[in-house]
Amino acid sequence: MAFKLEADLYQWDLKNQLEESAEPEHPAESEFTRKEDLYNRIINCYDKGKAWEKSIELCKELAEQYETMTLDFLSLKNILLKQASFLDLILRVDRPAPSYFRVHCWGQAWPLAQRNKDWIVQGADWEKISSFSERMQLLYPTAQLVTSSSMPSFEAMDKGQYLQIIALTPIPNRNDPIFNTAGVPPRVRQYHEHHFVRQFSYQIVKRSAGSSQQESSSSFADVIADLWTERRILFSEATFPNIARKANIVNYATVRSSPIENAIQAIKSKNDELLELERRFDPLPNLERDEANVNSLSLALTSVIDSPLNGGIQKYKEIFFSEEYMKKHGVKEEKDLVQRLKSAIEDQVVIVRRCLEIHRTLVSKEMQPFHKSLVECIAIS
Repeated sequence: MAFKLEADLYQWDLKNQLEESAEPEHPAESEFTRKEDLYNRIINCYDKGKAWEKSIELCKELAEQYETMTLDFLSLKNILLKQASFLDLILRVDRPAPSYFRVHCWGQAWPLAQRNKDWIVQGADWEKISSFSERMQLLYPTAQLVTSSSMPSFEAMDKGQYLQIIALTPIPNRNDPIFNTAGVPPRVRQYHEHHFVRQFSYQIVKRSAGSSQQESSSSFADVIADLWTERRILFSEATFPNIARKANIVNYATVRSSPIENAIQAIKSKNDELLELERRFDPLPNLERDEANVNSLSLALTSVIDSPLNGGIQKYKEIFFSEEYMKKHGVKEEKDLVQRLKSAIEDQVVIVRRCLEIHRTLVSKEMQPFHKSLVECIAIS
């Protein structure tokens, strides 16, 4: 960050000569040379952090200066080769997804800089909320951690020092050409699922009126039929990831979903996951198929076929396609939702069969019995 802020102070000027500097340390040189040196340092930092898209942006700017201002074709060749190496890394290397959390500081006992602040904070790669909360507790040992189910009264919160931490899911911009252009490599799409984002969400489970009193005696089907959710959407002041690794929350929105809308979303999310895996594994050449690691595909298929979430498609059919449900929710909007659920289920059946065929061609001989068990499970269902 310091290098970038310093580089922004200079122009691409070959004539302006700068004096030697002790801190930060620089020799006497032209303004162009100093900015060039800082850019190369920044590129190396981005490279170490695997932020190769950011490195490429600076490579392009340097290349433009070499081509149009200095006519230094040797430097142009070297920077283009470096840019090409970053593109190769983007295509070949799997990069871990960062974790994001909402950190809300309540109470007058906080220092003024943190008091009543609401931030989105980037955690470590794959970091769980438990380890992130421990880090925050060490950073703010006098703060009391609270959850949405253990919130103190407003009067107590106003006087004390409370810290609420919630794990967030990034919401990528689906209108980005990355997600709408055919032929984009799966690794690139996967990277953009968690990067260059400004919107995040988390979900709160609700129950329909009266269900809390009957919850102990309710069947599993009744629980699903009463499962309302609220999706809280948070809008960040800055795009993530960023150098500061945090940003203020500037706006909020709430989307409430009915039980059948939750079922549709669950089916569609799994369909999207399977389609992404299909795009990843189907085009593999024969030489790479023998060495392909299909654990992610195996796990995704198992979660749909052998151990589905909330009972899976069969349970959704029993609940939402029943005559009792249609009598109770016979309005046009609800009928449209039932039709959308049917379409999502039909899509999933087709997608699963295609993925099973890909799985058959990729699994080793030792894993063939496992594949046959998946085929038998889907035949029974």
